Amino acid sequence: MRVRLFFILFVMLLVPKTVCPSNEPLYLIRGDTRPAYPIVLRSSSGLVDLSGTTITATVQNVITGENIIMDQPVLIIDPLIGLCEYRWASAQTNTVGTFSIQIKVLDAEGNTSTYPASYDARIIIRERY
Repeated sequence: MRVRLFFILFVMLLVPKTVCPSNEPLYLIRGDTRPAYPIVLRSSSGLVDLSGTTITATVQNVITGENIIMDQPVLIIDPLIGLCEYRWASAQTNTVGTFSIQIKVLDAEGNTSTYPASYDARIIIRERY
């Protein structure tokens, strides 16, 4: 119990007050499946409780508008503190370029929220040397 409380306090203090996904880009090399895309969902009132929700990710090329991922499931790590992650399949990182990611949360009542709403979260996939 103490470890969980410490972890929640750690996340609340160190995670930026803005909604995550971060506004710092995640860099991947073509074909990589790690690191997973870490997500801590926050709203203006604090951490988002993900209990009973379904979360999906959509990733779009910022130049072509083509979706390389469309409504794929996101793994919930700790629902009470809004912690989840998107785990890549290697085919999803085969295209070099700059992409934006949106996370969609569907609650038990059928309401949808999309994160981030105020900026484009970026993923940059580079060629392997």
